[in-house]
Amino acid sequence: MDNKKIDKYSLLEEVGRGGMAVVYRAEDTSLGRIVALKLLHPYLTEDIQARKRLQSEARAVASLNHPLIPNVFDYSGKNSKHAYIVTEFVNGITLASFLEDHRLLLAESALLILHQITTALNHAHEMGIIHRDLKPENIMITTDGQIKLMDFGISRIVENPGITSTGQILGSPAFMAPEIIKGKSSGKASDIFSLGILLYEMSTWELPFTGNNPHAVLIKIAETDYPDPESVRPEIGAPVARLIRKCMEQDPEDRPESTAALLVSIEKLLAMAGIEAKTIPALVKKLVANQNATEDELFPRVVDSFLELAKAQVATPMGQQIVARLLHLVPDNDEVNLLFDELQALERRRPWKIIAAVAAATGALILGVVIFLLMRNSPSSKVHKPHTRVAAKSTVMGKPAMIPVTNDSTPVSDMDMDPPVSLVDDGSPFDVMTPPTMEMGMEPGLSMNMGPSMRIRPVMHPQHMVKLPVMAGVQRSFQIFPFPQGQVTIILNGKTLGQWGPRPPAISSVSVGPGKHVLVFKHPLCYTKTVVIQEDMAGSKIAQRLTWRPARVIVTAPAGSAVAVRLLEGNKQTLSGTPGAPLEVSFPRIWNQPTIRASVIVAGKGIATREKEILLRAGKVFRVSY
Repeated sequence: MDNKKIDKYSLLEEVGRGGMAVVYRAEDTSLGRIVALKLLHPYLTEDIQARKRLQSEARAVASLNHPLIPNVFDYSGKNSKHAYIVTEFVNGITLASFLEDHRLLLAESALLILHQITTALNHAHEMGIIHRDLKPENIMITTDGQIKLMDFGISRIVENPGITSTGQILGSPAFMAPEIIKGKSSGKASDIFSLGILLYEMSTWELPFTGNNPHAVLIKIAETDYPDPESVRPEIGAPVARLIRKCMEQDPEDRPESTAALLVSIEKLLAMAGIEAKTIPALVKKLVANQNATEDELFPRVVDSFLELAKAQVATPMGQQIVARLLHLVPDNDEVNLLFDELQALERRRPWKIIAAVAAATGALILGVVIFLLMRNSPSSKVHKPHTRVAAKSTVMGKPAMIPVTNDSTPVSDMDMDPPVSLVDDGSPFDVMTPPTMEMGMEPGLSMNMGPSMRIRPVMHPQHMVKLPVMAGVQRSFQIFPFPQGQVTIILNGKTLGQWGPRPPAISSVSVGPGKHVLVFKHPLCYTKTVVIQEDMAGSKIAQRLTWRPARVIVTAPAGSAVAVRLLEGNKQTLSGTPGAPLEVSFPRIWNQPTIRASVIVAGKGIATREKEILLRAGKVFRVSY
């Protein structure tokens, strides 16, 4: 380019470079103002369809008018030999640079920043514009502490944002949604998935999806295989971890329904910590300008707010989760420890309340059985184990769930087990303020018999997990409960131990020494799941529900025919496809068997509509010919 000039823009310096464009600080010689010029790489410049999409996207993004989104001033037009977009120049640093130098100690700090990002994104979504490339590198923090969401529409310029037909990865794979990895169209829910990854990274200091190469990362994203955020950093608390998991659901329909709904959830979480919505913009400016001073100011407010909530709700699941988080934030606080002792007393009394309730409704024979079960499962009857005060630390991936054990380790048991309830019930709207139902002191088998709600124990501070500390050289034992319970291979630290089963020689528990250990569950029809046993965990239980692999249907039919697969059970959705192309059929999130009934429909001009019922199996290909 002559004299570093493109059309009426003088290129002053390169300020960024990515897979699709080079960004320059430039001067508009007509108006004499500094702008940002994003110059697309030559392979996109030569693509006629890409240039058309550039024009369409530039016009759409130019319609955005929001203080947290840079203005679009110009684009290259049809007659330019270059392809570029010209925007407002933002002077500052990227969120990626900020996070390299700052670890946010409070989850509320991450929520504050996420609130501003989501506010900008919500404006775009209301205007019908999807970002498609949310990541820390595309979020700027200005010199006066304002958040700016950058690069709207850039990724849409290529036909299939994410992965090209040649397999080239565009953008950062670590922030892509599963549907993009699978070659499906992206939507507003894809942006929400990326927001979940941002919150995960800001609050836990780690990325959820990592691997030795981009391909390994893509596989984990497609399977939504990531360490549970509360296990990575328990200080964030259960409600924030629940919001992260909700945003990062594999099925787009299971994520928050909109960015507006997500904003409401974020504001509820901040309100729990004593932070009013109207103060968020000012707090964000203070936070990015001086993190230490701002978090020093916020910390006592957060602790005091949660203390008041815990006192008011100490006997509720939310109260238990608040106390669990406070034990991490202020383990030496006298009020917190008094609340914990109150929880411990409640736990000791609860079994006898159950006995009294059963006695009022049943005869002495049933009462005797209940007393036997409760005494058998109570901590005081297990003299060979240290007493658990309220809970052992749970480190399951995805959604922790307590799975009852059956005496049948064959695949038949996959079809007979009642499902555990997920952290967010499928039939109710998501609310970060409403935790799953919990009852303290109950073993998995007993709790499933007491009712349908899930019993999951909060993550406690290590010093409160057991009376005796985990000593160097001491072996720790963990009972393991996978679902499905047949054909599950157990791998510990890379070594295959054998298949799971309730009785020897099958594997029903693992013993480990000090330090971190990696436990892997493998099933031929399910995605592999990994559990990290942290070094400060005392012996406990690890329960894990594996996700069924999708079935695939290939229909051979006349060219031009319309093909559809309709599920006859579960969510009863209908999927459309084309003859000869694999159609992926995902199983419902909670599904107890490896098969599901479906109907294949073929219709087209000049042929009679035909329908055939089939039985799909997880991880298998079903071929249908017409």
